[in-house]
Amino acid sequence: MPSISSLIFVLLIFTRESTCADQKSFALEDIHLQSLYETDHAVPICPGTTTQLDRTQTNSPDLTAITSFSVKLSLATKQATKSSLTPKRTSPTSQTSQTESANPITNVFSLASTSRKRGIAYNDAALVSAFINFPKVSWAYNWADVTVDIPSSIEYVPMLWGLGEQIEDWHSHAENAIMAGATHLLGFNEPDLASQANLNVDTAVAGYLEHMEPFAGKVKLGSPAVTNGGGHMGLSWLKSFISRCTSCTIDFVAIHWYNGGDVAGFKDYIMQAHEVGGYRPVWVTEFRGPGLGEDEMMFLKEVLPWLDTQDYVHRYAYFMASEGSLVSGGIRSALGETFAAFA
Repeated sequence: MPSISSLIFVLLIFTRESTCADQKSFALEDIHLQSLYETDHAVPICPGTTTQLDRTQTNSPDLTAITSFSVKLSLATKQATKSSLTPKRTSPTSQTSQTESANPITNVFSLASTSRKRGIAYNDAALVSAFINFPKVSWAYNWADVTVDIPSSIEYVPMLWGLGEQIEDWHSHAENAIMAGATHLLGFNEPDLASQANLNVDTAVAGYLEHMEPFAGKVKLGSPAVTNGGGHMGLSWLKSFISRCTSCTIDFVAIHWYNGGDVAGFKDYIMQAHEVGGYRPVWVTEFRGPGLGEDEMMFLKEVLPWLDTQDYVHRYAYFMASEGSLVSGGIRSALGETFAAFA
C-alpha cells in the first residue's frame, strides 16, 4: 500500500454561531485550525446548513503550503418545526453487543464489538439510508438532539451541542430519543474551539452536571468532543475537564481529528486520548484523511481495520455523509462504499 507523502495544512476561515440549534445569523470570526486538510468539503456548521469553500494559494515562511479558505455559509430553508423533528423510530436491534464500562479503571471492554463501530455523521437525514444493510454501520448523529426519521436499524445518538439555546429543549428531546431506543448521549461539540461550543472548562463542568448528569444510568454519556488542537485545546482541555468534573458520569471520551494523511499521528492521538480519558472507551466522532481522491481512500483502508481491532475504540464516524464525500448523487460514493464495507 503506498504511503501518503506529506501533510497538508490549511487556514480555515469560517463562521459559526455558537447557538446553532435554531439556525439564526452567523458572526464572522477567523479561526486557525492547524491540522486540517486541503479539500472542498462541507463543514458541520449546524443541521440544515451547507458550506462552500473558495481556495486561494498563499505563501508562508513557516509552512511549505498554507491554503486559505473563505467559507461562504448558506442556510438551507427549514420547513419542519422542532416538534416535527421528534424521533419516531423504533428501538434499534443491533446495539446489545456494544456497551461501555461505567468504571474506567477496570479497563474491561469485552462487550465492545469490533464489527459494529461505524457511524454516519450527517446534516441530511435522507442520506443515512444509503448506509443501511451494512453490518459495520450501527449508529448516526447530526450535531443536534432531534432528527427526522432515519432507518430503525441505525441508532440515533443525540448531542448537546453547547450551552446556548440548545439547552431549551434538550431534556425533553433526550428523553424522547431514549424512549425511541437511543442508548448514548454525546456532550458538547468542540468546546475548546472559539467558533464551536466555545466553553471554558469550569463552565463546561457546570453545564455537564446540570444537563448531562441527569441521564446517568439511563444511557451511556460521552465527554465533550475536543479537537486535536495544541496548547490549551484538544487533549489538554479534555484532561482539565475530567480532572475537575469529579462528580460527572463520563462513560466514554469523544474526540475529533484532522491532520491530512498522517496515519501514525492518527493512531497515536487516539491512544493518547484513551490514556488522558482514564482508559475509558473512545469515540472518534469526526475524522478525515487528506481529501485528495485516491490518497483519502488509502487513508481509510489503513485506519479502518486498525480502529476495528482496538477494543477501547467503541465507535467512530468519518466526516461526513454529504455530497462530495461519502455520498455522490444521493447514493454512496466510492469513498462511502469503502467506509461502509471495507474490512
